[in-house]
Amino acid sequence: MKSMKRWIVLSIVALVCTSLACNLGGLTSGTPAPAQPSAPGASSPTATPSPASSAAKPAASPSPEPAPDLSQPVPLRQGLASLDSFVLVVSMVSNGPTTQDRSEMIYEVNYSSADDAYMVRTSNWETTADYPEPSTSESLQYTVGLKTCTESDGEYRVEEADPMANELQGVLLDMIDFTPIIANPVLVGQETVNGVETNHYTFLLDGLGVESGANVTKNEGEYWVAVDGQYLVKYYLAIEQRMEADGDFGGLQVSIELSSINQPIQITMPEGCQTAIVE
Repeated sequence: MKSMKRWIVLSIVALVCTSLACNLGGLTSGTPAPAQPSAPGASSPTATPSPASSAAKPAASPSPEPAPDLSQPVPLRQGLASLDSFVLVVSMVSNGPTTQDRSEMIYEVNYSSADDAYMVRTSNWETTADYPEPSTSESLQYTVGLKTCTESDGEYRVEEADPMANELQGVLLDMIDFTPIIANPVLVGQETVNGVETNHYTFLLDGLGVESGANVTKNEGEYWVAVDGQYLVKYYLAIEQRMEADGDFGGLQVSIELSSINQPIQITMPEGCQTAIVE
């Protein structure tokens, strides 16, 4: 199950990257380089057309631009940065090698550009064969402008970012983005999801079990892409592998969902944040 464990680790890294979407700095866009001026006193050479070349010639037809691939969403952070407000929920559940080994991580992000604020809720739940009693944890983070308040186990910590450091962090975040894994998408049709018109696709992952020799018992994937904006509205992936019919197994389930898209969202810090000392 080594390859399966490696896949889970990579997925965790991808999930952590989604938390970067909380800090929605402006996305940089490339601009064409200005034309270089001629050297002082230099004049542009003028070609004298020959009689043959002076004859009228048909204008060359411009090459058609390739049609955009509507099945591919824009990277997650880029898509979120195009929205005024949203609620993003990312969930990952991993199972195995026994039925008692199970963990779940949930990230919920509420964002409002009108308030220049966001709230992040992080929840973890885990059981193992050695420790079957559930272990849980939860933390909340509120950011309004440059002030951030973190609440965990009833304790509050407030920090205020330096404007220049915050700006540089936004530049770094612009360099980091990801798109959830997609392979061989098949169009199902157009559907309205959470108030947004989307294109719905299904897909299957390639290569599962090839390296490990495991038997793939589940391989299901589907996602919904906004028709206007090409951002990911909903995503679901579930895979499971077994080495033997009744042996150890490994499973992974990932879901991403956007809701309250461009709808009014009010984000305010709790009272504990108001009274905490700024560090």
